[in-house]
Amino acid sequence: MTEEIRTFLADNPIENIETFFDSENIFWVDWREYDEDIMSYVNDELSEEDQIEWVTTPSEKEGALDIVTLKKDEKEAVIPYAEDAWDRDTTLKSIGKFIDDKYKLCWFKPSLGGDTLGFVVIENDGWEKLITEFGEEKLKYYFSPVTEENEMFNLSMDQVFSLIESREKNNPFN
Repeated sequence: MTEEIRTFLADNPIENIETFFDSENIFWVDWREYDEDIMSYVNDELSEEDQIEWVTTPSEKEGALDIVTLKKDEKEAVIPYAEDAWDRDTTLKSIGKFIDDKYKLCWFKPSLGGDTLGFVVIENDGWEKLITEFGEEKLKYYFSPVTEENEMFNLSMDQVFSLIESREKNNPFN
C-alpha cells in the first residue's frame, strides 16, 4: 500500500485521483454497513498474523446492544457503543486505536461528502516514510488517520460542506 500511495502523491494526485479511487487497496464503507463487515475489510488489509477477532457477547441489560470486543492474542478492547445503536464512526475509531501500535487506519479524504467513504491501512513504518518524503500536511490532506477526534459518518451536511470548502482553500498541492 505504501508504494501505491507514494506513486499517487508523487504523480500529481489531483490529476490521478480517479485512478486511485479504483485502487484495490482502498476499502469502502457505506453508512449502512454492518460493523462486523468493517472489521472484515480491515482484516483483509492486515497481515495474517495481525488479524483481529470480532467477538460479540449478549448484553446483560434488557434491550441493550450486544457487547463487541476486539481481540488479538492477549490484547482486548470493548467497542464503546451507545446502549441503543452501533455506528460506523465508533467502530472505525475503535479499530484504528486497536491497531495503532503497528498500523494507521486512514480515511481517504477525497471521499468526503459521499455516503460511502474510502479507507486505507498503512503500516506505521510506511507512514513515517511517506511523511519524510511528502510532509505530514500533504499526506494528511489525502489520508487522515482515524482518531477519536474524527467525525466521518456523523457529520451534518453543513459540516461536510464546510470541510470540503476548507480542503479546497488549504490544498497543499496547489
